[in-house]
Amino acid sequence: MWGNAMLKIGLNNQITLISTEYTEDEYGNQEPTETSTIVYCGAFSIQSQEYYNANQIGLKPTIGVYVNTAEYGGQTQATYNSAKYNIYRVYDRQDGYTELYMTPKEGKS
Repeated sequence: MWGNAMLKIGLNNQITLISTEYTEDEYGNQEPTETSTIVYCGAFSIQSQEYYNANQIGLKPTIGVYVNTAEYGGQTQATYNSAKYNIYRVYDRQDGYTELYMTPKEGKS
């Protein structure tokens, strides 16, 4: 019975998950095409150990969100609260949610 009584997570915010595919034009240039999907999410703070580990490889994590696992399709970018992020780590939980760890997107959007 305990398995059915797991803590309910509030998905009170929205995040736009962005995937990019590249196609070749008639000149052989790679042209990006972005696909956006809006899903509900909940935000959480980055813990100190996660921040330290990411910082060791040059990343500056600022926020994490959890989304319904069925709604996450491997996207590598996101827009949350009008800010653009790269998704640098994904963790599939056993309760049907996926944690996305994000760092601010730098450079050209």
